[in-house]
Amino acid sequence: MKKALIICLALASLTQAKTFDSVEFQIEGWNADSSGTFQRQGSVIDLDERGLKRKFAPSIVLDLKGASDYLNFKFGYTKIKNEGKKVLSSDMQLNGLNFDKGELQKSKLDLKIYDAIYYIDKPQKNLADFQYGLGLRYFDGSFLSQTCSRETKASFHKLIGVGYLRAEIPIPKWEKSVKWVNQAIISPTDDFYADLRTAIKVKVSKNISIESGYRYNRFETSGSYNADIKTKGLYAAISYSFKF
Repeated sequence: MKKALIICLALASLTQAKTFDSVEFQIEGWNADSSGTFQRQGSVIDLDERGLKRKFAPSIVLDLKGASDYLNFKFGYTKIKNEGKKVLSSDMQLNGLNFDKGELQKSKLDLKIYDAIYYIDKPQKNLADFQYGLGLRYFDGSFLSQTCSRETKASFHKLIGVGYLRAEIPIPKWEKSVKWVNQAIISPTDDFYADLRTAIKVKVSKNISIESGYRYNRFETSGSYNADIKTKGLYAAISYSFKF
């Protein structure tokens, strides 16, 4: 989290007034609940059966808005960590290590998501503000299995190309300060990836906005490992923006 924050601040400090018109910095808290399946050199692990608990997931976003509609960049970072303990209902194998039925097993799912997106911003007078673009998303994760005598950790990562779409729709009667936000980050490649959110965004002052809604993230891939991991839950965010 600290490294991502330092990178975002460094990018903001390198911007120039001739290139970028404004900066928006957002901090988000996500009540993340993860489920799905994971497999690497062994059994298919059902994350729903591992007793993983919801946990606060921090996220930060740096949005650099260009002097023109066609020069905008967004950088993001999200860290998800879900842990749980549960007795195994059947034998399990991970990374060639066997875990026996009846053992109390500790599980930990650790996911980090990095974004770099270029987008076009096309605000429509009295209508929705549309953003659309392309980018890269790096998915870095691990799954740890542990008993009192054995422990193994399977790491996995993936770099994928993504499409980006965001629409901020003014709410009638409060169109100057309240917007309905819908955002999608989707992979157009063979691996399936979707990060979807819907929220209400309220401008509370000239520079500060708050946002609250629901976020759903799914990552599905196969190869050296198989994964179908879903994370969902309510989130809230606060953002600060300023012009050069």
